[in-house]
Amino acid sequence: MWKCIICGKTNDEAAAVCSCGLERSRDLVTFRTLSAASPADRDYLRLRRSAYIMNLTQIWHNQQMEELRQKQEELQRAEEELRKKKEQDAVYERAQREYRQKLEAEQQRREQELKRKEEEQKRNQARRAQEEARKAEEARKAELKRREEEKRRAEAQARLRAEEKKRLEEARRAEEARQAQLKEAEHKKRENAGCGTCLVSVILFVVLIVLGANNAAAPTGLKTFILIAALFFMVLGIILTPGKKK
Repeated sequence: MWKCIICGKTNDEAAAVCSCGLERSRDLVTFRTLSAASPADRDYLRLRRSAYIMNLTQIWHNQQMEELRQKQEELQRAEEELRKKKEQDAVYERAQREYRQKLEAEQQRREQELKRKEEEQKRNQARRAQEEARKAEEARKAELKRREEEKRRAEAQARLRAEEKKRLEEARRAEEARQAQLKEAEHKKRENAGCGTCLVSVILFVVLIVLGANNAAAPTGLKTFILIAALFFMVLGIILTPGKKK
């Protein structure tokens, strides 16, 4: 790369002449700029000046066009950025709108869910209240039934106790009657035994009296035996004879 000392343009290595007309190989040290120029040099310089002015004009035009192109490109970029920003804003607004819609839908869903849960809770509470009332009613009925059963059992036990008492009383009375009959039979038996024994003793006394009347007929030992036997049977009859009933 080399730079032109006249226009200041940077040229490639392959360019031998600058756009302003300055040759790269021109000897600027020995070039006489203050000497009188020949007509050919004046023509050359005039042409070079015209070419330089034209080049400057072209450069200015190119610079202006470049600046205009750059400005247009910047404007296009700005418009593109604005368009992109608008698109982004539109996308952002659409996203916000969708987000708001989703948020509203979610809020409505939550409200509906909350309302459904509240209704479900109310139904559950009502169901539990009905269940508790039903259980309380069943418990009350069961309690009444239990009390009735207890009352019936108590009445049945009372009847059983009364029947048992009556049966025991009847058994006691029967036992007393039986004991009375046994005592009566025993009394009669003893009375009969006593009467029989007394009768035997009377008979023996009669025999003894009869034998006493006939002294020669009975020996003394027999009389003594009969007397002892009569006394024995008399005492036995007195012992066996029961007393009066009270």
